[in-house]
Amino acid sequence: MRDWIARAKARKTKLDLSNSKVDEMMGRPSGSYRDMVDRGVVPSIDNARSLAKALGYTLQELFDGNELRLNLFIHGITKGDSMWAEVPSRQARVVPITLASENMVSVEISPEDAAPHLGFREGDIISGEKIPYSDNIREREVIALTKDGRRLMGTLYGGSKRDTVHIRPFKLGRPEIKDVVLEWVAPIQFIVRGPF
Repeated sequence: MRDWIARAKARKTKLDLSNSKVDEMMGRPSGSYRDMVDRGVVPSIDNARSLAKALGYTLQELFDGNELRLNLFIHGITKGDSMWAEVPSRQARVVPITLASENMVSVEISPEDAAPHLGFREGDIISGEKIPYSDNIREREVIALTKDGRRLMGTLYGGSKRDTVHIRPFKLGRPEIKDVVLEWVAPIQFIVRGPF
């Protein structure tokens, strides 16, 4: 689970870099590399990305095959009328998210499935972690695999039969897919804006 640390240390040694040089290449304060790699501080998304870039990796290459938990720092909160307010740093929430897990599934939105009314645009990547279906996942946007092998995405609702669900496609005007049984469901946790 911590193979990325060994990978980072090996690359740093191979490149003959000091901790302070890696911090400088990351554009982060002194001690950032040490905190993540030697002290086990969970990196923020920005720090993980900066570390990968400084060592000549992509995020996926650095964390491939590992569950990577990152902290997402909440800097603000919406306050209506398309406005948001800054949250004082001592009150900011930290939300842990998982990346590069074998249970993560990511799908690119194609032109025919873009749904701007839901915030899904052409070229965006939607991602979530696969979990068994439970009733508390209803009325959520999901990526799913049915027991009969259909790969679906849409908004999940309770089905009319026991242990089934309805999935409303993201694209307006498409018919609801009714009474399917799920193998797994991945509630959408984040969107990476494309195109790439």
